[in-house]
Amino acid sequence: MLESKKQIDEAGRVVDALYRDHPLILGVVRGAVDFHVRNGRDAPGDRLCCWKPQRTPEPISASQFTLEAARIATGAGQFDRARTLLSGLLASDPLRAEYLTAVADTYLRAKDDGGFRDYQLATIQRLKQSSLTPAQRVERIAVIRRSLIPALDRLKDYAGAVAQYIEVVNGYPEDEGLTKRPRPTPWRMPRPGRWWPSTARPSAKRRSIIAGPSCWAESKP
Repeated sequence: MLESKKQIDEAGRVVDALYRDHPLILGVVRGAVDFHVRNGRDAPGDRLCCWKPQRTPEPISASQFTLEAARIATGAGQFDRARTLLSGLLASDPLRAEYLTAVADTYLRAKDDGGFRDYQLATIQRLKQSSLTPAQRVERIAVIRRSLIPALDRLKDYAGAVAQYIEVVNGYPEDEGLTKRPRPTPWRMPRPGRWWPSTARPSAKRRSIIAGPSCWAESKP
């Protein structure tokens, strides 16, 4: 009620008092974190995010709580804080998909397509060098490549978008349905060289990474 009336300082005192009285009730902790992050009250929110999960007796781990706090921070537009929390999680489990996805989401929410591209490309390299099984690597990298295509489209890196699309197709040569899904902008743009996608698709079937993009380059007006 106080927060809705813009009486943030007074509302903060009430929230902090409630937290001091009930520090082991998870709902109170979540409410306090949400309030402080939502209102940009850095110090209390940071303390709650970082050390409170270790004390809760309820069935939730410190890492789960920290991930939730990072998502709250991302939703509030506090991207640096979210990445700081997530970096701690990744230090202990660098290949966990939900942590990597949460970091990538901070760039998307910030509308930082360049940062998103760089982060996702680095993640692909990390996965390639990981100890995951070949099937796991193919599946997880394909998900990242698909997420890159819209960002590369927005960056007008059409060659990059096409290259990612072809890499996805190469990873699943038996899946004809992939070619029926939405494609990068060059496929949808009217241009004199519209013949080139039909050349690129067979190249992908032959698992050639080079021929498809080269066709695009040659057909550009």
